[in-house]
Amino acid sequence: MARILVEVTEPDPDNGLRSADAAVARLAGVEIPILRHGEDATCWQVFSWAVQLGLDTRIGLEETLTMPDGSRASGNPQLVRQARTSSATGSAPIRSASRTRPS
Repeated sequence: MARILVEVTEPDPDNGLRSADAAVARLAGVEIPILRHGEDATCWQVFSWAVQLGLDTRIGLEETLTMPDGSRASGNPQLVRQARTSSATGSAPIRSASRTRPS
């Protein structure tokens, strides 16, 4: 099965969400599944946006090394648990835009 990946790599979360919205608008009417995800500073914002809109998304160490509060994730299981909790409530916590991927 084919799908389109909309990967938001903007360093600024607000610009990242605008880019994600614009990409989705350009793909309106496309009949192939679309997966949206953010990277680093935009990861949790795009995840929350996708969850709130009922869109396909993903989470893991490829997207971010940090939790929504900016603390370092212990691994994929911790990120996935947070994502599942956030999905169950219909929203993901948003971390500060000033937080970026740790070195």
